[in-house]
Amino acid sequence: MKREDADDYAHRFAVYYVKRNARETGELIAGYFNHEDPRSHPSGETAFKKRIHSALASVLITRDDAGSRPALGPIAGSLGSAFAGAACYREHTGAEYALRGAGITYSSYFGKALYQEFRPDISSLVTRMLHKRGD
Repeated sequence: MKREDADDYAHRFAVYYVKRNARETGELIAGYFNHEDPRSHPSGETAFKKRIHSALASVLITRDDAGSRPALGPIAGSLGSAFAGAACYREHTGAEYALRGAGITYSSYFGKALYQEFRPDISSLVTRMLHKRGD
């Protein structure tokens, strides 16, 4: 097993910082030019399947008064993060690794959207469980 030293830790931290900033910058610029609203909007639905559909669709489509169009912010953020990270690595710097990383990053947007949709329910459940335990 390879022993990790301070230089390895500093490099991993720097790569994380670069990837995070590239993701946020890509998201911001693409969202700005595409007139996207980055805030999460609860669906207002009560049915479980409709809430899931709405959350997942919010990553793919942005809606406003003018209609709906593809959400480019998450795509640009994913690609920016992946290619910036690939440029910082010492090995595995090819486009195929960057695209794989972009896919993983893009999938995290779906997880975040689902969490945002069900966060009030999760908080309520945790609160009930904690209060029940305290009785």
